Amino acid sequence: MKKNNIISIVCKVVLCLLPIIVGILLYDKIPVKVAVHFNPVGNPDNYASKNFALFGMPIILACGQLLLSILILHTQKQMKNTPKLLKITEWMIPVMTIYIYYLMVSYSLNSSFNIGKGNLLLVGTIFCILGNYFPKMNYTENMNYIHPKPKDEKSFRFMMKTFGYSFLILGILFIILSIFY
Repeated sequence: MKKNNIISIVCKVVLCLLPIIVGILLYDKIPVKVAVHFNPVGNPDNYASKNFALFGMPIILACGQLLLSILILHTQKQMKNTPKLLKITEWMIPVMTIYIYYLMVSYSLNSSFNIGKGNLLLVGTIFCILGNYFPKMNYTENMNYIHPKPKDEKSFRFMMKTFGYSFLILGILFIILSIFY
């Protein structure tokens, strides 16, 4: 395994574990039960113990990140070039860990953070990133991973552009909706 790969994996796992420091610092201010899941309107609909929410969830997500990184490394060995989509995917767990942790802690501390607005912004941003990436996908590198397979490179390009524009438009709509939410 290359040294750069190991450093990258360690950085992403550490990012997943970083929120634990916030949990330690705010431990006394957080109630015994912490909201860990919110409905689409932004109201909590599931709670967990303080210790599980502050320490267990980041550890579980860090383990998930480690597993995902190992799977991506295994996939990279089978391919000549790593698709950028795998690299983008690998960063989603650390970003989501920090965001979810922020939601749990801020809600527990009676913050006025609008959860619905934050979710729309996050999903809109992810959709815009993916929408920007899809049209740039390489036909020869990605043919083994797309099912059903397009007939030829022309139909592949059309499909990727359609995906790209659709994701980009949806992402922009989500971001605009978050302004009015």
